[in-house]
Amino acid sequence: MLMLGCLVCLSALADAAFASKIVTHPYPPGSQDPGILNAGLPDLEYGYHPDNNSSWGESWYMLALDEAGNQIWVLFSVSNYHPLYKFAGTVTLFYYEADGETHQGHAEFQGKDVRGDLERLDIDIGGNTIKGAYPTYRLKATAEGLSLDLIYEAEAPDLLLGQGRLGFGNKAEEYWTVGVIAPRAKVTGTVSANGREIPFLGKGYFDHGRSNIKLPKFSKWWFVLRIFDKDFNLGIINMIFKDNYSPGSVEVMYVTLGDRIIVNTGAVKIRRSGSVEHPESGVVYPDTFEIEYDLEGTKLTGTIKLTKMIGYLNVLDRLSALARTVVKTLYTDPWQFRLTGEADLTLEHAGQVRRITSGQVVGEVHYYK
Repeated sequence: MLMLGCLVCLSALADAAFASKIVTHPYPPGSQDPGILNAGLPDLEYGYHPDNNSSWGESWYMLALDEAGNQIWVLFSVSNYHPLYKFAGTVTLFYYEADGETHQGHAEFQGKDVRGDLERLDIDIGGNTIKGAYPTYRLKATAEGLSLDLIYEAEAPDLLLGQGRLGFGNKAEEYWTVGVIAPRAKVTGTVSANGREIPFLGKGYFDHGRSNIKLPKFSKWWFVLRIFDKDFNLGIINMIFKDNYSPGSVEVMYVTLGDRIIVNTGAVKIRRSGSVEHPESGVVYPDTFEIEYDLEGTKLTGTIKLTKMIGYLNVLDRLSALARTVVKTLYTDPWQFRLTGEADLTLEHAGQVRRITSGQVVGEVHYYK
C-alpha cells in the first residue's frame, strides 16, 4: 500500500541481495470451534507497537462502500523505511465516487508528529486520528483538501487473521500479522471534498497490521478479495512470494455470517485464472479466483471475478525521478490496482445451503517486480 518513500534508494540497495531459499511459515488450518473463532482480539492487538528495526512498519487500513457504489479507502502508516527519519508517518485518503470522479489526499509527517497508545486504539499522525474500543471506532483525517469524519460500528467480532502470523526464516524471526478490528461494520459520517460536504452511510472493514519485513522483500503478487452481502462477509488474502521463498505462496480466509465468525483459516485453496493487461503499467494480472474450502462441517466453493477497475497507483510516484528510477531498476516497481467484481459462491454451514451472488465485491491486486 502507499507509503511514500518507504522504498527509497538506500533501503533498496540494502535489501536487493537476497539469500538462497528462505523458509515460509504459512497460516495454520486452526480450530474452527465457534468459541475460539469469536473470542475476540487481545488488547495488545489494538495498541501501537513501535520498534527500532529498520524494516518495521505498522498500518491502520479502513475501507467503506455504500449502495450507490461510492468507496472510501484509508491508510495510516508509521515505519522506519525512510533512511533519514525513524517512525515517519503517512496518511493517505481516497474517495471514489460512483460516477468515476476520484478525490485523494496524502500527507507525510516526521516521528515527532506521531503518537500512539501502547495498550488501546488511539493513533494520531499529524492531528489525523483513529480512536475507539470495540465495537465503536472514529476516524478523523484531512489531507490535500479531502476530509473524512467517519464512525465504524463493528457488526461482527474482531479477529486475528488466520489465527496467527505469517513468518519467514527458520525461526520465523521475520513476520507479518494483521488484527481485523472490524471484519464488517456499519459506517456513518461525512466526506468533505471540493467544497462539498457529503453524508455517508454504508458498510466497512478495518484492520491493523504490523511487520518487521518490507512487503517487496518477500511478495511478488498480493491478491485481496472481499465480499459484503446482506449478512455474509468474506475476506481472502492470497500472496505469491519471491522465488527464493519456500513454500512459494499462502492463502488465508475469514467468513462472517450474521454477527458471528464461522471461518478463520489458512486451509483455503485458491485457483487463479484469466488475464487482464493494465495498459499504463504493462502488468498482466489474473481476474478470476476459484475458491475451495471444506473443514469441520463448513464448505465454501465458487468463483469471484474482478470486472471493473476503480483506481490504480504506482507506489513510487511521489519519489523524485532519480530515486524512482534507481528503486525500479534495482529493487521493485510496485503497482496497486483497486477493482470491483461479482461472485457466485455456495456456502454449506450448520445444515443449510445458501448461494451468494448479490454481494458487493471489492478486490485489490498488488504487484512487486
